Amino acid sequence: PGIKFLDGWVHEGQGRYKQAIASYREHLVSFDSDQITRRRLVQLLARERRFEEAYQEAGIVSRSSPGDFLALEVEADLAFRAKHAGEGEQIVLEMLAQSGSDPDRAFRATAMLVRNDRKKRGISLADTWATSAQPPDGEMLSSRIRGLAEDPKGAMTYAQKAVAIAPDSLAPRVLVARLHATARSFAAA
Repeated sequence: PGIKFLDGWVHEGQGRYKQAIASYREHLVSFDSDQITRRRLVQLLARERRFEEAYQEAGIVSRSSPGDFLALEVEADLAFRAKHAGEGEQIVLEMLAQSGSDPDRAFRATAMLVRNDRKKRGISLADTWATSAQPPDGEMLSSRIRGLAEDPKGAMTYAQKAVAIAPDSLAPRVLVARLHATARSFAAA
């Protein structure tokens, strides 16, 4: 690594984030393909609440790492924080496309919308993904996203559908119990 990277690393370790950011930026002038340093820079910029700059750097990371779901997730989060909601939603769509049949990735993608005041869009995309998912994964995703969107009745409806589809599976039953516990219906849980 270059001396500026080491300089930044020391500053970061000592909690001098502004100096670390400056050193990492200088390092990237000479080593612009160093994505490890760029990821550290994104983290520090976000920590310092410099969301616009962090978003720009995160975009460089995700473009240089096609197929990197985590890089897209960071970029989407920073897009919303930097007040680029339209771009954030487009990135979420990319995340959802990369999710394939993975319900956890589909949840992370759609939850990004729910957490950023786009509950209806998040629920709609989750339900669309759910139509092609292996049962009971789709029903569980629809339940989880509704729970996150503060729709306990809708969440319970889909969780109970998941139990009906897979009565011998523990996961849907645990989801129902958690929903009951969240609603403080401990006897039902």
